[in-house]
Amino acid sequence: MGGLDNEIGVYGRCGECNQIVHAELTAALVYCSGCGTTSNLNSLKNARESPVCAKLLQHTLEMSKSLELVAFRGVHNFEAKLLSPFLSRYGMDRDGSPKLLQEMNLGEKFDCGLLANRHFRIKDKQKSVSGSGKDKTVYQSGYLDDTLAIVAEANRLPEALIAAHADPDGHCLVHAISRAISGTQLFWHPLRMSIKDHLQSNLLQYRRLMVNYVEDSEWPVRD
Repeated sequence: MGGLDNEIGVYGRCGECNQIVHAELTAALVYCSGCGTTSNLNSLKNARESPVCAKLLQHTLEMSKSLELVAFRGVHNFEAKLLSPFLSRYGMDRDGSPKLLQEMNLGEKFDCGLLANRHFRIKDKQKSVSGSGKDKTVYQSGYLDDTLAIVAEANRLPEALIAAHADPDGHCLVHAISRAISGTQLFWHPLRMSIKDHLQSNLLQYRRLMVNYVEDSEWPVRD
């Protein structure tokens, strides 16, 4: 493929999910928005050169600046936001069909306690993927550097833990927890509901803890 000018691009099918992927001819790695994997350019199936591909690639790159379009494990960030509320009250029956949790005798809402012993291990090549790997803001600011260093030292590893990306949309805490246990933001809504239930059930305790920070008039009135 050498000897061609920079206006030539290359396209082929992802080796993981078979989606068409566009890339620069000189790129060492290619990113698939379908399954969220990053792989070598030579791993593309049926790779071909195309002058038109350069224009398509430019359009794709402009679109991919939105972190909403980033996919991880086949799930885009915006898809996780849309699907998560359904996971709060729906599950799948034995036939793989959606069904209310209550109808399956699993409670009215998803029990996030089932995720208590879960964690997610990210692959090295996925750490640098913007929108799913390391959170750029965290690492640029350095405000978690000391904490991450302590964790790494305790585990005797160069890097035992990373600060993964979490969408800054007002629900970043539950986005971050969901990523830590599954790699995706799919569980942000069930987690948010669980936190709300916990706070409501323990409101008096939190009022005592926050007495120096929150005025009594600011707390919700309970019947």
